[in-house]
Amino acid sequence: MSTAASCPKDYTEFRGICYKKSKTHKDFSEAEATCREDGGTLAMAKDAATNAFLVSTLDKVGASGGVVVGRHTTNCCWIGLHDRRHEGSFEWVDGTPLGNFSLWGVAQPGANT
Repeated sequence: MSTAASCPKDYTEFRGICYKKSKTHKDFSEAEATCREDGGTLAMAKDAATNAFLVSTLDKVGASGGVVVGRHTTNCCWIGLHDRRHEGSFEWVDGTPLGNFSLWGVAQPGANT
């Protein structure tokens, strides 16, 4: 992966947004706070192309690594989607609704995942 000149060191650019991988295990709130401290947010896979980029990044890291600031299990990583305001009503960390993108795994998005 190459890093665009406009992204800080250890970041990868995709469609004008800088992404950073992490191998640090964190819960959702910790991962979100880490991103905020670094001037960003958890990644938001709002479309198939961004989702494919994030999945390919995860695949390159491998099962023992992390992506997009923190993993909570060996098979998943945190993205910027939550239902903290209203249980079962998902929105992105930037406040936009989930929208029509629906390339989720079985029973996803879901609580504590």
